[in-house]
Amino acid sequence: MERFAGRYTLLRPLGSGGMGTVYLALDRATGQQCALKRLAASWIATKPEALQHEFELLSGLRHPLIVRVFDFGRAHDGTPYYTMEYVPGVPVDRVVAAGDWHQLAMIGAQIAFGLESLHAHGILHGDLKPQNILAVPAGGPTTWPASIRLVDFGLATLLGRDDAGHRGTPGYAAPEVVRGEPPSVASDLFGLGAVLFALGTGRRVADQPAGERFVADLVQAGASRTLARLILRLLASTPGERPANAREVRQEFERIAPEAHRSLSERLLTETVVGRERELGALERWLALAPEGARVSILTGEPGIGRSALMGALAASAALGGRRTCQLACGAFPGRGELAMALLDRLALEDHERAAPLEPAVTLDPRDLISRGLALGQALTLAGMGVLVLLDEAERLDPLSRMVIRRLALHPELPNIRWIWAFAGQPAGLPEEDQVLLASKEAHLFALGPLEHEAADRLLASRLLDRPPADLREALWERAGGHPGLLLELLRLAIERGALRECEGELLADGAVLAGLSLPGSLEAAHLERLSRLSAPAQALARALAVFGRPAGESELLAVAAVADRAGLEELAGAGLSLCREEEKWSLCPPGLGNSIYQQM
Repeated sequence: MERFAGRYTLLRPLGSGGMGTVYLALDRATGQQCALKRLAASWIATKPEALQHEFELLSGLRHPLIVRVFDFGRAHDGTPYYTMEYVPGVPVDRVVAAGDWHQLAMIGAQIAFGLESLHAHGILHGDLKPQNILAVPAGGPTTWPASIRLVDFGLATLLGRDDAGHRGTPGYAAPEVVRGEPPSVASDLFGLGAVLFALGTGRRVADQPAGERFVADLVQAGASRTLARLILRLLASTPGERPANAREVRQEFERIAPEAHRSLSERLLTETVVGRERELGALERWLALAPEGARVSILTGEPGIGRSALMGALAASAALGGRRTCQLACGAFPGRGELAMALLDRLALEDHERAAPLEPAVTLDPRDLISRGLALGQALTLAGMGVLVLLDEAERLDPLSRMVIRRLALHPELPNIRWIWAFAGQPAGLPEEDQVLLASKEAHLFALGPLEHEAADRLLASRLLDRPPADLREALWERAGGHPGLLLELLRLAIERGALRECEGELLADGAVLAGLSLPGSLEAAHLERLSRLSAPAQALARALAVFGRPAGESELLAVAAVADRAGLEELAGAGLSLCREEEKWSLCPPGLGNSIYQQM
């Protein structure tokens, strides 16, 4: 077994192609298996950025039918690689019998659903073929398939990018792509049709299908006439003759095989970071200052506000920029010094020269832990490695680990290590020692607040893969404001209660059901409980906003709330319960909080 990039053990090859080889690997940092794709030497010489491009496309998207990527890096010899989830499946053509057209319709619906998400997020697969579609077993090795995964995005690109000259795979690539034209949504749909034709007949598309004769041949082979006509449309010679989009194709397959129907709730499984471009850009600029500037950034925000998602996006960006990343959730290491030891093991694995984890310490002596951390950090600095350590749930750090991490983060001999400490809550609730760091400019503060209205709308659209109806958007905004977690929780509730449904490809909202939609009681209670812990001036301002029932200026509020002051407004905003938007108007967050306050009054 080969050791690779210090951190991984290559267990066996899973497959290979022109771009490189994919291995089943053991990630020694986590103890979990993953798939590792290593760029071939020939591509390193001609297109060294190819693997980086592939990782960049996939790192911002999570979908149950699209392989999930984890980390990008370069081995000590400069070979690019990235890791992804290991899917214990096989190419779909090895498990689907030719002529099983009902099974093919089911698979077609799944592939179309995956393409629907990709295209909604501006990504084209570019190389659909049976080898790039893995079938995953349903509960046992002989029950196929429970689902599929789209893999190998080596020829993927962004919608609208002029990638002329891209050729694809013969027998699966659309005619216009073979001619050298850029790929498109339509060319991905052609690839879907070509895959289904090959799976159903056992042969590739050699010539352009000839209308009714093609349909008759498929019907004779066992396909329904409806399915045969759909495949014919997908294989049309010109893009304009093919279906308009993957959603239309998915819905056609669901009519052919109703059990393949995807509920609206299943669409919410698509995950991507939306509306945090400004915050991500600020964190990237801070990171680019290294080794100058503050080494620690403290990220705060209420539960559900998107701290973890933003940290994941920053980790991917840092990896693409050549930094090694170490992301840990402190709550997963509850024992005394456990988090500190896990961090030191991770740093040791990033040192390609040593490539060995630390032996467990005989005692958890703080001096020993700090000394080990300093030695590892200095070795990485001498090797020219920049490192980003991201610690989520930092409020759950045990005292020993907190002390060790603070000493390492502030040590003058570790300038190439940057730290993100993410806390649940508001800046005012940070530990006193971290408040001191902020006051002394030893750390930067990034306080995540609610999304703007436009970004909240984009978040809903990214999950539904379509623009939601205006009355639904406004109803959810009124109740949840720009809090991402609350917005999505209410969206799920709206779907469950029938306030949102899909009819003939169109999303429809039921105004009557929407009117009765409210935040779950526990969330309302959490907001009111948070408000009750604030000072009397802040509570008075919240009551004033509830009475106004609209955004109000500072002078209006202070005139109504006699005991209030500017500090009360800032306290209310710091607690995440109000926002100051355009024209210096203040409003409650979420807006529906006013109703709860008014009822209490």
